[in-house]
Amino acid sequence: MMMNSNFQQVINRFITRIESLKFSFQLIANIIELNAKNAEKELIGFTSPFLSQEQTETELKISLQMPYEKLVDFQALGKKALQYSISSPVIKRNFIISLVSEFDIHLSLLIRTMFFVQPETIHASDKQLSFKQLLKFNSMDAAKEYLIEKEIESVLRESHNEHFKWLENRLNMKSLRDFDTLAWKNFIEITERRNLFVHCDGIISNQYINVCTENAIPLSNCKVGDQLDVSEEYFDKAYYCFFEVGVKLAHTIWRKIKPEEREIADMTLNNLCLQLIIDEEYKLSNILLDFARSEPIIKKSSQQVKLLLLLNKAQCLKWIGDMKEYRNLLLQQDWSACCDELKLAKFVLLDEYDEAYKLMKAIGNHPGKVSAIHYQEWPVFKEFRKTEQFLKAYQEIFNETFDLKPAASSFTDTESNNKN
Repeated sequence: MMMNSNFQQVINRFITRIESLKFSFQLIANIIELNAKNAEKELIGFTSPFLSQEQTETELKISLQMPYEKLVDFQALGKKALQYSISSPVIKRNFIISLVSEFDIHLSLLIRTMFFVQPETIHASDKQLSFKQLLKFNSMDAAKEYLIEKEIESVLRESHNEHFKWLENRLNMKSLRDFDTLAWKNFIEITERRNLFVHCDGIISNQYINVCTENAIPLSNCKVGDQLDVSEEYFDKAYYCFFEVGVKLAHTIWRKIKPEEREIADMTLNNLCLQLIIDEEYKLSNILLDFARSEPIIKKSSQQVKLLLLLNKAQCLKWIGDMKEYRNLLLQQDWSACCDELKLAKFVLLDEYDEAYKLMKAIGNHPGKVSAIHYQEWPVFKEFRKTEQFLKAYQEIFNETFDLKPAASSFTDTESNNKN
């Protein structure tokens, strides 16, 4: 049990767990599909010698005459093919169930962290202990832990929409559901679909229809009695939705509960966006960078953080292919008072490679500055690394020929690297 967790650990845990689900989904789905095809092929190959066809005036009749001594093998192959055909949709549904479960665990850990960081929050709970119940505990901490568990249990018994309402009331905030409209609609639909998978084999119920209708969620001609399933496209949508909602929720609560940790929270969010850029998850990184640069989040951030977020927003837009927007973003900013490392990133992103060459030479090879490994791995340099200017400057600075390697880490300022 995470008795002394902090928000950074909770966020990292959530991301790691749902990333593992995304990785496993495709892997397992491919294995099952391959084995299902092989099982079907094996069954067809086994039965084909015993099939006969008869064409009548109205239809083609196909009959199977299986020798008695082949019956056991036939039944075994048929059972194997049937199991694979059934396991594919069942396994895919279970991934959605697991994804929602991970979010629920994430939420419970956020609430637990909130109570331990800000103990007075529990005072608003309507959970009470009688004197007789209190005597059963060895300490006040044990009693407090019991009340926290009861509070979390009562919250999680409600719908996911009610979870957010509870948090808004407890934290005196009215913005926890201010996600992108599509993200919130997807979140509600996914959680309702999960309920169908758990309780009624994915068969659409009136409750599912009503909840979707209340939240203006398109139903694509779905009706009561239809059975829902999970495609690869649907799971990806669910993964990105839960990633976005889970991270935004955690960072909003973190800044509300621990404003003194804003710098850590800012760098945690910035570095997460950078890692997503490295993983070429540009769409998700772009969404989270917009969140990180939104007024409620960034208004109290340092100028260094604001510039880092701007640079990473710009490089994300560049790799997406939004050339006009990323250039406007960089050109509208005054860079005159910035450190050389940030100016270098700006020159590189604007493809001003001659200026970047000069600045590389000026930065040189000094402790605490941009090192050889940074030039090798930071994604902001991925196009610059292919140029004559970069290769020449790298050779002159480090007295070695640059060996092009795939990016492996993120661009961030040296100072924040030292802190982390």
